[in-house]
Amino acid sequence: MMSVAFISQAIGFIFVVAISFGLLLLISSLIRFNLITHKIKQVDPSQSDPAELFELRVVKELGGLRKIIPPFCVMRILPIPLTPNDPAPTDPLGAEAYPLWQSEINQCLRDNDFLLTMPDGSVQVLAHMEPQYGEPVALRLIERMARTPLKCASGARVRWGACVGMAHFPVNGDRAGILIEQARQAAETAMQSGRASCHQELPSAALETAETETEEMPPETAKKILDEVTGVLRTERLGTAMQKLVALRRKEELGVSAVYLAIEDIPVYEQRYGQDAANHILKTVADLLAKHSRETDLLARAGAAEFLIGMDCAPEQALAGAQRLVNIIKRVTIRRGRMSLRVNVTAGVAGYPDHANNAKAIYEAAEQATIKARSRGRSIAVLYEPEPQKVTPQPTVVSASEF
Repeated sequence: MMSVAFISQAIGFIFVVAISFGLLLLISSLIRFNLITHKIKQVDPSQSDPAELFELRVVKELGGLRKIIPPFCVMRILPIPLTPNDPAPTDPLGAEAYPLWQSEINQCLRDNDFLLTMPDGSVQVLAHMEPQYGEPVALRLIERMARTPLKCASGARVRWGACVGMAHFPVNGDRAGILIEQARQAAETAMQSGRASCHQELPSAALETAETETEEMPPETAKKILDEVTGVLRTERLGTAMQKLVALRRKEELGVSAVYLAIEDIPVYEQRYGQDAANHILKTVADLLAKHSRETDLLARAGAAEFLIGMDCAPEQALAGAQRLVNIIKRVTIRRGRMSLRVNVTAGVAGYPDHANNAKAIYEAAEQATIKARSRGRSIAVLYEPEPQKVTPQPTVVSASEF
């Protein structure tokens, strides 16, 4: 009996010690989090070292009280001249162009991304995203910077690209210093290529459908992937890209949508102003869609005057985004030579799980919604509505015995 009582007391003691230890860990975590938060609030950005401030922000992200810390990415972005005639960032003209470059970088990012400029001219970003989105986001940023000349106050036009290095939590580490250093090394690797590019080191398990290392896109590869007129994903590549997006979202049991946009009256403009003017309209609309879409959206050409945007959200949210894009485009005046006009676009929206469960069916439903939208007017976005099934009335058979 003594041995049983002793064992019971020992188990009780161990239980109390374990609970106490857990409470101490929780209290220490709370104190650490509050100290970090207080320190960040007390820091004056204008008087503090940006590197230290950025590291504190990453530490705060890692030191939260959440049981599961959402994945995020630390990015380091460096400017790089796109042609031999463009000035280096250290040149006088480069100093004039740098704030414009930084402003363009800022516009490429989301409102909730944390961005700081470093003394060496790089930009460091903390962005919440899954590792598989790192490459598409970086390439989207690089592509936009490559096609946007910087117009300096002196009248000079400077073309700077971006070299992007990335490190992801948790696959690249769970310490602020390690993530920042890996992003720095990745950015230097991208710079060594001598052209606008991105780089990240990820274990193969971190990306199910992407490469473990992302390098620059050579011109010959870009021609195979991007449409020559609009600069967005080619029509032939759309099917595979949309299938991957839908499969990924379905696996995570999350919504995914397609927005099918059609430019009205392109044949009329082509006949009146010529093929070059029609191509200019297509390119302008593509640029507007790229500028005002999110970094994670899939943008592709879907036809002669049609585009498709794959969005990682439910159809109702995509509908609001589609109408916003439609409104933006109709307010822009497109000019080329003697041509000066505003174009109308019509959009249809469909998605998973509301309307279909595979990429092809979602695409077709969004296209059908656009056709219906065109019958209702212009510059509108319409959500797909399945056609009501026609019920064929069955003849009533009455047997002789029922009389």
